[in-house]
Amino acid sequence: MSRILAIDLGARHTGLAISDPEQRWSFGRGSVTGDINAVIKQIIKLVQDEEVDRLVVGLPVPMRQSSQISEQESFVRKAAEMIRQETGLPLEFEEERLSSQGGARLDREAGKKQKDDEAAAKIILQSYLDRRLRL
Repeated sequence: MSRILAIDLGARHTGLAISDPEQRWSFGRGSVTGDINAVIKQIIKLVQDEEVDRLVVGLPVPMRQSSQISEQESFVRKAAEMIRQETGLPLEFEEERLSSQGGARLDREAGKKQKDDEAAAKIILQSYLDRRLRL
């Protein structure tokens, strides 16, 4: 099996995580600082180096239901479409509600000094993988 790459897109930092070949576990792959072009460049490198065949992007969902799309959600959707076009890979969204806070908490509890963006990407990917296993 191939791997899945998760992306936690942010305005300043983007976290990355990748699955194992069996698509059961997520592992952090660092974070990228810079504009969308720097992010895409790093993603293309990971896709080639790690035999990635699918992308999962964390989608910020507001805590309260709203009919309006937030500025952050709009940014993520536009950036994700650029990434999809550049890589040619299928892309799915995974709700990322509280993933950044959860990642920071888990790392503190484990005594790790991992970037919150990378930890959030790991949580997003693990959520996606777990959900797929239940189907």
